[in-house]
Amino acid sequence: MNLNPGQERAVTIRLRLLEERLAIIRRLMDQDEHGRLYRRDRAPLSAEQRARMEALMVEIRAEIAHVADTFGLASEEQDAARRIIGLLGITWEGLGDVRAGRLRALGDIDPELQMLLNPSVERLMQLVLALQETATRAG
Repeated sequence: MNLNPGQERAVTIRLRLLEERLAIIRRLMDQDEHGRLYRRDRAPLSAEQRARMEALMVEIRAEIAHVADTFGLASEEQDAARRIIGLLGITWEGLGDVRAGRLRALGDIDPELQMLLNPSVERLMQLVLALQETATRAG
């Protein structure tokens, strides 16, 4: 049995997303992350939970491989630089939404907010754009 091109694309994308999410879950199980505005400790799993999750992830990966082999789904080499560029673009856009003028939609704003917040938001947007442009340049 074969999938038509649209079906193949849909199945491949969903299974690829599942594989990527398994990698994220693994990182959340194993690594602490600390930023200035957040802290994410690795998941406080018992040894039993960890072993069960690891076993389930092995089963999931095996089933993904089975479906991929059965339907001849192609592996995709992903460009990490493109992913960085995309993430930074979304981040730049989101930063624009916290300028004082945009926050007005969430309620009255203090008259000083624009002077206190906007310069930092603008600077962050410039830095994110510079980071994105740097990632865009060919090595």
